[in-house]
Amino acid sequence: MRIVPLDQLRDSRGAGGWCDGVSLTNDRVICFAPSPNSRRQNFTLLHELGHFLANEDDDVLDWLADKNNPASDLERLCDTVAAQILLPESTTTQVLGGRQPAPEHLRQLYSASMASEEVCAIALAGRLRTRGAVVLIRRRTASVAFAASTGWPPLLVPRGLEVPQHHPLRELGIRQRWSGWTTSDLRLGIAEPFLEMTIPNLMRTWAQAGPNRTTAILMDTREDDGPELPKSADNRITSHRQVGHIFPCNHCGHGLNPNTYPCEDCRIPPCWQCGHCRCR
Repeated sequence: MRIVPLDQLRDSRGAGGWCDGVSLTNDRVICFAPSPNSRRQNFTLLHELGHFLANEDDDVLDWLADKNNPASDLERLCDTVAAQILLPESTTTQVLGGRQPAPEHLRQLYSASMASEEVCAIALAGRLRTRGAVVLIRRRTASVAFAASTGWPPLLVPRGLEVPQHHPLRELGIRQRWSGWTTSDLRLGIAEPFLEMTIPNLMRTWAQAGPNRTTAILMDTREDDGPELPKSADNRITSHRQVGHIFPCNHCGHGLNPNTYPCEDCRIPPCWQCGHCRCR
C-alpha cells in the first residue's frame, strides 16, 4: 500500500464522507490532503484504511449490497473504523461515566485522547440512546462542519448546511448553552418550554459554543419520551408559551403563527402575514 500526499484534495467525498482523502483500492494507493501535526490527518488516513478493509471483506460487501444508499453507508462505516482506532471505547466510557452524551463531553474526549473533534463526535453519537446526531457548527460561517448520526433512518445533516438567521444555534457566544427543539434541517428552532404542535423531524437539542465551533446534540423525542403536549378536544393548539424564535416564513420572512391549525401535509402553522406554510 502506498500513501501519497496531495495538496489538491481539500473537498469532502461526494457520497458524504468527511475526510480529506481518497482510496484507490485496486491500485492500493491512498491519496490525502496533508495537514502536518494535526489530528485530522490521522483520521483521514485511518478512514481510507477502512475503505481497504471494507473492499476485502465479503461480509461487508454483502451488507452494503442490501443498502438503499451503499455509498453513504460505506462512508459512515469508514468513519466508525477510524473513530474506534483513535478513540478507545474505554476512554469514552470513562468520560461519560454512565451519563447521556452532552455537548461538553466532546471537549472532554478531545482533551483525554489524540482524536479529532470529528472522531469525538462519532464516539458520542454511538452512545446516544435514541436516534439522533452530534453536529459541529462553524461559528465563523454559521455552517455545519461535521455531523455524526446514529439510529435508523440516519439523520442527514449535510456538510455546509447553513444555520438560518436568528436561529439560537447561530447566536450563541463562547461557552454559552442552549437547549430546546430544532428540526434536523435546522430550519426551525424552538426554545423551551415546548410549543404544542406536531412537526416532522423535530429533535430535542442541547448545544454549547466553543471558540470556533458549536457542538449540538440532536435526539429524536419520539424515542425518548418527549414532552406530552396538551391539546383541546378538536386537537387545536391550546396555548402558546414559546421562549426564543419561530423561524421565518420562506415566502415573506415574517414569523409563523403557532396559535393556528398546522398544515395537514408539513405540520407547520401558516405565516401570520402571508398565510403560507413550509410546503406552499
